Amino acid sequence: MHKRINCFISHAKRTLHFVLFVGLSLVICFSSSVARALTEEELDRYAAYGIRFYNPSCTGGSVDGSEITYIGDSLSESVYDTMKNALKGIDGESKTYDGTVYNLIQVSKQFSGNSSGPNHDGITIATKLKEKKELRKYLIFALGTNGPGSVTDSVMEDLAKAVGDSTKVLLVSNFGTKDENKSGYSKNNKAMKDYASSHSNFAVADWNSTAASDPKKYIDDSDGLGVHLTNDGKKAFADLLQDTVSSVWGGGGKGTSGSGTNKNYAGAKVFSDDDFKKINEYKSVYEAAANKYGFKWQIMAVIHSQEHELQISNPSNGQGIYQLYTYTDGGKNEKAFKSTGGKDVSMDEFAKQTDLAASIVADMAKSLGADMMTDQGAKEVLYQYNGKATQYYNKAIAMGFSKEEASQGDGSAYVMNRFDARRDPTSSEMDPLWPGYFTSDNHYTEGVTHTRMGTFVKYAAIGGTGEDGCKEDNDFASYVKRYAWPDKKTPIYLERMPDYVEAIEAQPAALWGQQDFGVPGIDCHAFVTTIINNSGVDPDYSRQSGGVKSGALAYLKANKDKWELVNSSWGTPLEDESKLTPGDIALSGCDPSSAYSGCGHTYVYAGEIEGFETHIASASTGKSLSRAPAAGGEAIKGDGIMWFHRK
Repeated sequence: MHKRINCFISHAKRTLHFVLFVGLSLVICFSSSVARALTEEELDRYAAYGIRFYNPSCTGGSVDGSEITYIGDSLSESVYDTMKNALKGIDGESKTYDGTVYNLIQVSKQFSGNSSGPNHDGITIATKLKEKKELRKYLIFALGTNGPGSVTDSVMEDLAKAVGDSTKVLLVSNFGTKDENKSGYSKNNKAMKDYASSHSNFAVADWNSTAASDPKKYIDDSDGLGVHLTNDGKKAFADLLQDTVSSVWGGGGKGTSGSGTNKNYAGAKVFSDDDFKKINEYKSVYEAAANKYGFKWQIMAVIHSQEHELQISNPSNGQGIYQLYTYTDGGKNEKAFKSTGGKDVSMDEFAKQTDLAASIVADMAKSLGADMMTDQGAKEVLYQYNGKATQYYNKAIAMGFSKEEASQGDGSAYVMNRFDARRDPTSSEMDPLWPGYFTSDNHYTEGVTHTRMGTFVKYAAIGGTGEDGCKEDNDFASYVKRYAWPDKKTPIYLERMPDYVEAIEAQPAALWGQQDFGVPGIDCHAFVTTIINNSGVDPDYSRQSGGVKSGALAYLKANKDKWELVNSSWGTPLEDESKLTPGDIALSGCDPSSAYSGCGHTYVYAGEIEGFETHIASASTGKSLSRAPAAGGEAIKGDGIMWFHRK
């Protein structure tokens, strides 16, 4: 058992430039192919431009309402208008199929058991939507309140069969104040959580815990049912759904406690700007170790943060950068790390210690049988790293968490501090059972708290939560919508989107492109360079003066390790648009007979974006052809059109 428990060591911190991120949350989604450290110049430039690191495998970006189906009962009916405003395009509207009306959200709706209508149960509706190809990729399924004890393992299997493996389902746990219903709701909630814990496309928004924290505030008992919502309850219920959408699916929420938002449930910043810069600086080291042992790099980043405040010096206790208590026998055996007196170790030594700590983390996961690619597995391993203390387990049970949740660290300050109001010492709603933590190795102090964020809160803040780590709001589409008009514009059209004006003026003048009318950025190469740089697809892309031939072609030819040809070969037209990913670059007018030659125009693939007229974003110059960035009418397939994808 790892006995290093909540002992934070303070040494002189490294001197780093102050970085201020304005207007955008810094979000990190790194490509596994990148394995070099970022330079100081890059870190400063990325901060100045608000660049967020991009993973070419993250094709979906953040979730919005247009991808979500919503099925619910009277609780959902009372918050549906709020949800529609927060998640634009969410679908909870009634459908008519073959003359029969199916109400997705309706008072008294059951989870299952009423297939004949008129108030069809949720599983019947999901089945019909799937049959009619109208069930979206994400489904909020907020039912069970009208059937205490009705949600069983077999009912969960029926729901899973109805929606299929490709649909991601968010269940909502049940709560009621009437004593006769509490046991039934507990059974419902257990069935939901048990199923979600073993099926990666299911998750649970825990309304039970939220409502139980203050029933009088959230539940209106005036009708004697003990389930309907007060105004505060409506707000809390809607917030919970939005926040869980954000944390589980990666978007659409308020940005609280979400994956990659750098905020906790209350909107408090989790990492300082300086700490984010350090995480960026050390990212390749975390990633190399995590990839080697098969888990997400964010695990190493948050352990580094919690154990040694992102410093890379060896502290005086002999336990090293990652505070390896057991490995070093508390810093006393021959494996102990020699103190560096507050000075940084070399990057090679830091990488070695990171690799060692990652191997220990992987061994912990194996011994626990925990899958660290799931949120539950990651949380349990973070708990084990700190030491699965009996005090924390007992606290979780006393607070009403299940044995499984207690075993995963829900009672640990090291893991869950400031995850929600019940476990937040800065909140007036903190549970009176929450105080108490290990203030030093093996020493638990009753009744005390601290304000540091727990490791799992930090893990979510830098994009660790979610099944694939690609849930951050860093999708290419967000830059397309900010930089390019959504409809096609007829030349001559010189008005630029406001965000694009700011972006192009932040670029060196040499990258403004040809200016036939004296307007910077109305140039195909200038637009592509700016959006590819600032979205983080490739912050270094073609950052030299010149147009398509001397700029883009030269860069792509010199950086084949970063950019690959999507076409089967040079000169062969693209076979199918499905091969393209948002952020891919096209060069057109190329010489089919001579690789990396010819080419006179460039544009980017935007993909399917709601409200955006085409799948292309482009700009053009040349007097009568001059057009500010907008939806483009350029061809996707054809002779002389070569596509490139960031590896």
